[in-house]
Amino acid sequence: MKKKSLQIPFYCVNSEVLWRGTDAVNNVIPIDQKIAQLNLDAIFTARPADVPLIKAATNRIHVGVVYEDSMRNRLEKIKTDGADVLILDDIDQADTVTALDKIIEEANALGFIILARVTNPLKLEKKLLNQIQIIKWKTDQVGAKDNLTEKEIKAAVRTLKNENPNLSIIYGAKKISTSVVLNSLLKGMDGVGEYSGCKNTYKDFGKMLYALNDYKKVQTFINS
Repeated sequence: MKKKSLQIPFYCVNSEVLWRGTDAVNNVIPIDQKIAQLNLDAIFTARPADVPLIKAATNRIHVGVVYEDSMRNRLEKIKTDGADVLILDDIDQADTVTALDKIIEEANALGFIILARVTNPLKLEKKLLNQIQIIKWKTDQVGAKDNLTEKEIKAAVRTLKNENPNLSIIYGAKKISTSVVLNSLLKGMDGVGEYSGCKNTYKDFGKMLYALNDYKKVQTFINS
């Protein structure tokens, strides 16, 4: 299967899958319309059961699913249903690298974009870095070990991208705001999104759409 590409920079939405079923469809439609209007790409995380519904209702959104062991024998169906992105959690903490290799190899063969949500991408083995396409770096996660300074993050992003030209790196934040968008893109990252476990942006749907407007303004500013 041909792998779809994302226009950089891009935005991640619904990381914790707070919207499900009808709510997911009702909320993804205005997001899909907004990113089309702004000429941006976005990943909308969904339950596997909701993937066909979301794909039928949208034109531009990339649908992501969070990998669970129970999906191992269903990856092909999930891809056929319309999922674009396979999301792996905390692979920088994983002890079973061999098992991960097999999952990632199969997902790549099916045409998934692989997104890894990690607290420290510097811990990832080179082999894994060569196989994934997106890192969501949870740099400000409360209690995260090995937190780096802003300067160290910027240097690490530059090094990771220079050594791994296949990689896009996005910022996983506690809350999306104009300043977060600006700072993440100025660090050399390729996008932003809330990391799993955060509900701040979704308490007010309007704020999330407003953040997309901020995103476009920052993108225009940086590229000017």
